[in-house]
Amino acid sequence: MKRLLPVCIAFVCFSCSRPQEEKAVIRLSYTINFNYDAIDNKLEGLKWTLSYLGAALPDSSFEKHCRAEEYRKIFVRFDSLGFSPEAVKVLTQLCDSLKNTAEYKEKNSIDIGEFIALTIGTSRHYYAITGVSPTFNDFTKNYFSGGEQVFPVLSSAVSKHHRRLRLHMDTAALKTAFVAEEGSGDIDKNTFVAELFEVFDVMPNGQLRFAIYDKDGQLTDGSPSYYGDVGKPAKCLWCHEQYIQPLFKHTPDVNGYMTEDAFTELVRKQMEVIAAYRKTLNSSLDYERTMEHMQMELLYISYMEPSRQKLSEEWDMEEEELKTLLAALPVHEKTEFPFLGKLYDRVAVHSFAPYLQNPVPSSIRELGGKDPVYLVK
Repeated sequence: MKRLLPVCIAFVCFSCSRPQEEKAVIRLSYTINFNYDAIDNKLEGLKWTLSYLGAALPDSSFEKHCRAEEYRKIFVRFDSLGFSPEAVKVLTQLCDSLKNTAEYKEKNSIDIGEFIALTIGTSRHYYAITGVSPTFNDFTKNYFSGGEQVFPVLSSAVSKHHRRLRLHMDTAALKTAFVAEEGSGDIDKNTFVAELFEVFDVMPNGQLRFAIYDKDGQLTDGSPSYYGDVGKPAKCLWCHEQYIQPLFKHTPDVNGYMTEDAFTELVRKQMEVIAAYRKTLNSSLDYERTMEHMQMELLYISYMEPSRQKLSEEWDMEEEELKTLLAALPVHEKTEFPFLGKLYDRVAVHSFAPYLQNPVPSSIRELGGKDPVYLVK
């Protein structure tokens, strides 16, 4: 086994000069994590990841520019996948920083689940790639002019307090916008004060784009647990994929606001608008096969909560050796995906890796420790 190296808590990555054609590319390694797992699952999960980041994925582009290589690697060229020029610049900088890490130099790649953790699962990176509005004021100026509709939620499955939903609906899908206001006070007593703003709109590729702003209207990594279980943008994405604004439980109607039935019908009609728009796109992604996005979740969950099988392949170590090495660490099962088996926490196993591993978020969906930042302004 290779000499163990200490975990690096923080570091700064600097760009170095490479040929221009290599700037917007990266190699992603993968492992086989469970029975019936295969390369096709990895590619499907990667396709959904890129789409969630804003890639238009024009017809056949994914197959041409995300190709499987030997030694369980996938080569990705971002500037040919329908990203905006601004997104390509951000992805180029991210790739350059990652290529200069000890982990990438050791493996000539990073794990595909790690890539998802550092894009969708790292809020600041996600915001930069998708081009969210820099402030809440900018977001509202794009969509709201005082004529938006408002729906009160007195009983929520995700919020501990009252919340207020502001909606901008339109026959044009790209003018769709939602704001969930978290705060204190009671809506029905007219004492509610908004203190946090969870928003989404629709990107040109038809995917929803999420952002969370604090009471000062500045971007923040996620919604604090004080307000409920909303978490980070990645969790919003996981929850809103199949139904853009679900009501998970009944909430009482409030005089002066639209009713629950009226809200549900309004959302249903807007879903039809978005679905119709997606059908006009010449995309490699089939938006109607929404269950396929589960492959993306399996990739990042398998990385953030690895099994011994996963670590054995990733670190090139025997499972029995790992069993001894990690004997003192707790294991758990994933309720969502019990077939993944007994799992460790990624942060807990970092120091046991046979090479220096890159810092990643403590959680993709929930606020925890400070997310690493591989981008410099």
